[in-house]
Amino acid sequence: MPPDTAPTKPRLLWPLLIVTLAVVILIVASVARRTGNVAPETPALPMLSIVPPFALTDSTSHTFGLAQLKDKVWVATFFFTTCPTLCPIIMNSMARLYDTYEGNPDVHFVGVSVNPQYDSPKILTAYGESYGANPAQWHFLTGSLKAIEHLSVKGLKVGTKDDPINHSAYLVLVDRSGRIRGYYDGQEDAAVDRLREAIAQLLDGKGG
Repeated sequence: MPPDTAPTKPRLLWPLLIVTLAVVILIVASVARRTGNVAPETPALPMLSIVPPFALTDSTSHTFGLAQLKDKVWVATFFFTTCPTLCPIIMNSMARLYDTYEGNPDVHFVGVSVNPQYDSPKILTAYGESYGANPAQWHFLTGSLKAIEHLSVKGLKVGTKDDPINHSAYLVLVDRSGRIRGYYDGQEDAAVDRLREAIAQLLDGKGG
């Protein structure tokens, strides 16, 4: 047989293999999508409770409560300015979060004093300044002991009837609709990092 009449089938082998491989890849990808064997999406955040209306007094001596936080993602905690141990740790965690979202009008931070007899608006102003807090975004609140107890027990649910002002280490995440979406230990860096991610998730509308 003359050289120029040699069979051409071997020349078609590689293109055929490439097409076959592409088809296999498409089939595997399709099966993976149907069976869920793909990278998991970030799970939705739980919806734990709804914060009832409340009204306290902020460091600028203005009434501040749930109405001022409407349509905002916010993080709250309880503290008192003369606390020498736990509070500085918690507030440093809040400051880290604040640094991340400083200037973002959709994210607010709330610190509620459990010692309103001492923590006046003037005291809270100086305390906030020590953390570089803008009172328009990071709010330090005081008020009647009864109102603070109500917010603790009925609102953010970090207290009990026997211990209404539970000086806990939790940072409470609340969404734009006033729903509690998580509790994070402000003493743990990993928990604070998870909280930062959860805030971003809510801002992106992926919190569920």
